[in-house]
Amino acid sequence: MIGGLTYARFEIADGDQTFGGFGGTVGVGWERKITPSWTLKAEYRYTRFQDLTETVSFASSHPATTSFSSGGTTNSVSSNVSVDTNRYSGLDWHTVMIGVSHYFDAN
Repeated sequence: MIGGLTYARFEIADGDQTFGGFGGTVGVGWERKITPSWTLKAEYRYTRFQDLTETVSFASSHPATTSFSSGGTTNSVSSNVSVDTNRYSGLDWHTVMIGVSHYFDAN
């Protein structure tokens, strides 16, 4: 049996955004001796990562024109702040590993 805490980094498909998350892991394993120095083993792990809400704010600017009563025109820049919220949930990993091990100096 296995259990513990896992941390992983995830990358969104376009590659521009990454985030990390923690999750609880549980699993079971099996190992069988096939010769005095070789074993065959298998392991299953399930990890459930925490739900994550990510808020990103970014500023952009665009030119604006202001007219004065004297008839003159002046250019100015105003600032705009945008907020983008992403929610990631249901991040589950099911992992199966199969392997062979060799033990040196096994008697």
